[in-house]
Amino acid sequence: MLTRRRLVVTFGVTAVAVAMVLPVSPTAAAGHSAGVFPPDAKPFGHSYGEWSALWWQQTLALHASQHPNAFDAGEVPCDLGTGNVAFLVGTTGGKVTRTCAIRQGQAVLIPLINGECSEIEGGGSTTAELRACAAAQADDFTKLRARVDGRKIEGLSRFRFESPPFRFASVSDNPFGVPATPPGEPSRAVADGYWIMLHPPSRGVHRITFGGSAPSFGFKTRAVYSIRVVGDGG
Repeated sequence: MLTRRRLVVTFGVTAVAVAMVLPVSPTAAAGHSAGVFPPDAKPFGHSYGEWSALWWQQTLALHASQHPNAFDAGEVPCDLGTGNVAFLVGTTGGKVTRTCAIRQGQAVLIPLINGECSEIEGGGSTTAELRACAAAQADDFTKLRARVDGRKIEGLSRFRFESPPFRFASVSDNPFGVPATPPGEPSRAVADGYWIMLHPPSRGVHRITFGGSAPSFGFKTRAVYSIRVVGDGG
């Protein structure tokens, strides 16, 4: 079952994969913008696909009725993720502008546009069916965009990732309208879409813009973050 509600862009586990960094732009290395982990990296021990599964597990457990939450506009908490990686979120359609703070030393996971298919939503009953459902959505994604401190990130088509099969426990008022899972009965799912992860940005304020489109669904999304990187003392 392909539904508009699952098409989103988003917010945002020791040894960093020491790999060549894809620069934000040919001139970015000389500035203060963070670099991007390349597609084959395993930042903090996890692949991009594995990070995407964790992102979905956390966001589907988020109560949309709790304000402020990560999907609101304005000043929001950047409290999704892990100690080493902050998860950004996008929108369930349209444009939003947010500000939030993360700790110095945290990397930043950015979902440009992505979706998931699950058993509880009728997306399939086997792993193969869930993968096909998620891939059908992601095949429609286009007009990918990402900028960090005004610098365009190139080569975004290389950053499409399918998650491994995972299970989630969703709450009744999650941001996507996914049905709540019965207690103790998590739903199996597969996600597919476009993600980038920034190396930990320098202390100060950084502007991050990202998004994409799904023309067959009449869906467009864009998120603009002003992120304040603070030390341990805030």
